[in-house]
Amino acid sequence: DAQESRGLGDVYKRQVTGAAGSGKTTLLKAAKHVGAVKGVEQVIVTPTAKAAEVAAAETGSSASTVHALLRAYGYRWETDKATGVTRWQRLNPGEGDYQGVPEGRRLGPGVQVVVDETGMLSQDVAARLFTVLHETGARAVLTGDYQQLGAVGRGGGLQMAEHATEASVDLGTVHRVLNPVYASPVSYT
Repeated sequence: DAQESRGLGDVYKRQVTGAAGSGKTTLLKAAKHVGAVKGVEQVIVTPTAKAAEVAAAETGSSASTVHALLRAYGYRWETDKATGVTRWQRLNPGEGDYQGVPEGRRLGPGVQVVVDETGMLSQDVAARLFTVLHETGARAVLTGDYQQLGAVGRGGGLQMAEHATEASVDLGTVHRVLNPVYASPVSYT
C-alpha cells in the first residue's frame, strides 16, 4: 500500500557497493567517526544475525537484523505454510505483545542507519524499513555487492535504490585479498 511503499526518496541518501574486500566496512568505520564528530549515531541493520554480529565487531556500531528493528517498531509477520505467503501487520503500543519502541532502539534525525547487504532484502522488508526511517527522520546508507546472493522473495532493492540516491560509489578494487588471481573481479554473466 502507499504508506508502506513511501520513503526511499525521503530517507535514502547514499549507496556504497563493491565486492567482498573492497573496503565497504573500512569506509563505514571512517563514516562512524566522522558522524560522531557531527553528533550523528551510526546504527547498522543486516539481513542476517551473523552479518549483524560481524558488522558490530568490525565497526563498533550497534547492529541488529532488519527484522529485529522492524519488530521493535511494531511489525509482525506470519508466513502461511500452505501458500508461502507472508502476511504483515503493524501493532500499536498496547496491542498484543507490543509495548512501544524500546528506549535503546529509537531512531531519529541524528541517526544514520546503514543497511548492509541490501541486495539480500526482499522488497516487502525494505518497504517497511523505509517506512520506519521516514517516520523517524533517520537517514539511510545502503551497502552491498551486486554479485552477492539475492533476496528470498522479490528482490532488486540495491539496483532500484541506485536511481534514488544523492550519491553512489562503487568500490572497484579489492584490497583484502593480496593474490591478484583471487582479487580480480568475478563476473557471473
